[in-house]
Amino acid sequence: MQYTKKEIESFISEFFKKKDGVKVLKKIKNINLIESGLIDSLDLVTLSLKLEIKFKIKVNPNSSLTLKKFSNFDTLIDYIYKKCK
Repeated sequence: MQYTKKEIESFISEFFKKKDGVKVLKKIKNINLIESGLIDSLDLVTLSLKLEIKFKIKVNPNSSLTLKKFSNFDTLIDYIYKKCK
């Protein structure tokens, strides 16, 4: 199934909202998610697993590419979108 970027953004936003509250949505697009501590190692594994289940894709949380793609909100959305094709 093909997902839109909006659907992927909504799913990822909901993950952060549940984890850190509604206020986090104002800042997630403007910061490095990993360097800021918004995503730690456990969050990386958890989010990867949730993305795999929801979008039926494979995400390796141990990959340096995954770390790079998960560091920015928009880059993460693009990465998942391309994996869904």
